[in-house]
Amino acid sequence: MPQVLHRYLFREAYDEAVKAGLDICVDCSLCTYLCPSKIELAEQFAEAKEQLRKERKELKAAMAGEE
Repeated sequence: MPQVLHRYLFREAYDEAVKAGLDICVDCSLCTYLCPSKIELAEQFAEAKEQLRKERKELKAAMAGEE
């Protein structure tokens, strides 16, 4: 449901976007192609997934430094 993911990401509600399925997006770009508003959804989803990867990597590194 790309429209739901878009709403969450627009509000920067990344946790909700992940719960709604951001992680299972296969980056096919069909959502962008079909979007009647011509929103670059695939680009938005890719950027959000990259941001989440960075945050998870930083969190993992911080947790490893605490041990």
